[in-house]
Amino acid sequence: MRTKYCITFAGVPGSSKSPIANHLSWNLGLPIFNNDTLRTEVKEDLLKFDQKEYEKRRDERAINLMDSGKSFIYDASVDRMWETHHRRLEGRGYEVFIISLDLSESLLRGIYKAKDYTEFAQLDLRQPEHDKFLEEFGHLVNLHIDDEGFPRRLELSLGAVKAWIG
Repeated sequence: MRTKYCITFAGVPGSSKSPIANHLSWNLGLPIFNNDTLRTEVKEDLLKFDQKEYEKRRDERAINLMDSGKSFIYDASVDRMWETHHRRLEGRGYEVFIISLDLSESLLRGIYKAKDYTEFAQLDLRQPEHDKFLEEFGHLVNLHIDDEGFPRRLELSLGAVKAWIG
């Protein structure tokens, strides 16, 4: 049985990381470190978004959580910063479970429309960062969720994580 682990995600904005993270948290009793909540906090505190302040808070809190030795869910995409996250986690003895949301552009556009995500309407959904992550580190991904599996993403994720934890 695994004792110190982090569950995290690879996928573009709006691809359903938070619903999966919340489902796992409820069912496994794990805390969530949520990047979106931290972004909102910075905007509210400063009445604007400041990237440097966000990164400072994110890094300090993530390191503090990892130093606590608690297993947790990292509700963010590791596509762009995998090597940094992996180095921090591995250096503190964590095992990592990665859920990759490999969704088509058409499904993502449907999700954005359903969520009324107007801020993402102009995004380039060819997913170059996600594709690059999969090309380099796809062998580390524990669970791939595609368009076909998307309607069952919560059950698929919970089942895979429970089996992995042991």
